[in-house]
Amino acid sequence: MIADVEAALSEYRLGEPSDVTPRSWPELASDLEDLQGLPQLAAFHAQTVADALRGPEWADLAAWLRAHALGGPDRPHQLRVSLRAADALQGELDDPAVAQVYGMLHLNCALAAAATRDEGTAEAHLREAEDVAAGLADEVGTFGTLYFGRANVGIWRVSLSTELGHGGKVAEVARHVQAAAVPSAARQAMFYADLGRALAESRKTQEAATQALRRAESIAPQRIRTNSLVRATVAGLAARAKRDSVGRDLRGMAYRMGVPV
Repeated sequence: MIADVEAALSEYRLGEPSDVTPRSWPELASDLEDLQGLPQLAAFHAQTVADALRGPEWADLAAWLRAHALGGPDRPHQLRVSLRAADALQGELDDPAVAQVYGMLHLNCALAAAATRDEGTAEAHLREAEDVAAGLADEVGTFGTLYFGRANVGIWRVSLSTELGHGGKVAEVARHVQAAAVPSAARQAMFYADLGRALAESRKTQEAATQALRRAESIAPQRIRTNSLVRATVAGLAARAKRDSVGRDLRGMAYRMGVPV
């Protein structure tokens, strides 16, 4: 499937004729929900579409995708791109779609800052996103499949707290998050994966960590089983347990991820 997506992204451009019979968006969304790979090329095409649509929300949705695709390799650049795009929307926030993109851009900024252990900057951007979410009528937004809103900000707070090494305190944050309200298997799975990673830092909560990671895997197996951070956590949990006492859930996850027990 990845090869087919790569071919489509490489061969087709907006407005060009195609001999492919188009499918409805719900059908496509169902197939793409947990698909990974080729983010930069996809972001490039998103920018082309945004240029054709000519709206600030679309232009900055493309900017969000581009910045989000940068990820680990260049966090400072991710922060700069996201912040520049967010600043450009300051005068348009009365539009709910614009506000949703604006909030997601600040979550991008928060993630980039947290990855470099700049907790103050991460918290400032997270609070900006929380303030925007609090002013929206809907708990979960519908623009651009971003699902921005109070529930999603809660999921991101758990991720950021895990990234910043808050350990057991993450469980208290997670207790107030309604992850199921966000209709995205990927987001729900990462919520439980991040919670599991945080809980794994303490021997007292290793069983709870295993259960959280197992739940993440059951929601989006293809995303979780290939996640290097989750695999490292499962390996650490297995290494800390005596061979005979490794529980069935942990042993099963380790097997499916190719982690030796």
